[in-house]
Amino acid sequence: MLKISLAFLSMIRTVANWKLNGSRTFCKQWFKDFTSHFSGDLSSIAVAPPAIYIPLCTELSAHQINICAQNLDSLDGEARTGEISLEMLQDLNCNLSIIGHSERRHLFGETSNMIRDKLLKAAKPDFNAIYCIGENLADYEAKLSFEAITEQLNSELLSLSKNINLFVAYEPIWAIGSGKLPSKNEIELMHLHIKDLLLQHKHINLLGIFYGGSVTEHNCIELSQSDAIDGFLVGGASLSGKSFAKIASSFT
Repeated sequence: MLKISLAFLSMIRTVANWKLNGSRTFCKQWFKDFTSHFSGDLSSIAVAPPAIYIPLCTELSAHQINICAQNLDSLDGEARTGEISLEMLQDLNCNLSIIGHSERRHLFGETSNMIRDKLLKAAKPDFNAIYCIGENLADYEAKLSFEAITEQLNSELLSLSKNINLFVAYEPIWAIGSGKLPSKNEIELMHLHIKDLLLQHKHINLLGIFYGGSVTEHNCIELSQSDAIDGFLVGGASLSGKSFAKIASSFT
């Protein structure tokens, strides 16, 4: 079985999170549309389909695009109906997973303790996480974004003592799917704040800081020009292979 190295994974710049969307037909058309409109480095791309389509997407990508899970469980081999373990993902040659997405937190009740356990599970030399954090609208409007993010990091990632390889995705909860997003300056300041906090901890191998939340082909150019933004985690706009190709091309 082909093994994907961490050096390969660390080149990722743009991630497509399909959420609860897709079919075999959708997957085939998406990869056809994306590859016909993207001429950059395919190793800079990751696609997170629903878990049942991971094998198909791996096949369609010809092992050139990183295939990412949307979630994983903190345990393996337990009585946990419907869950997917890290070991199962790796059996499919999938060595990358989103952890802590706000929809998992708010729709499925994932607590900071649960997310911490998932991060601990993902803390393996041959696995990478895309760890999502973000403040709510009330904190943003009260100018408490930095405090909210610091508290989130302290209770989850920074409470670990085990070496971990990860990307951080800063996704303001209020921006996801709303068509609204912070100013470029606000995003830059938050990314620098996150980086400053994480670089104080030697066990954290920070591979990059992504921005997510209403990223589109219309605003990606301006954002991609920032040295503080290493990449994008894209939701709704990633469902069109053509549109996602335009977003991914903003980093080329």
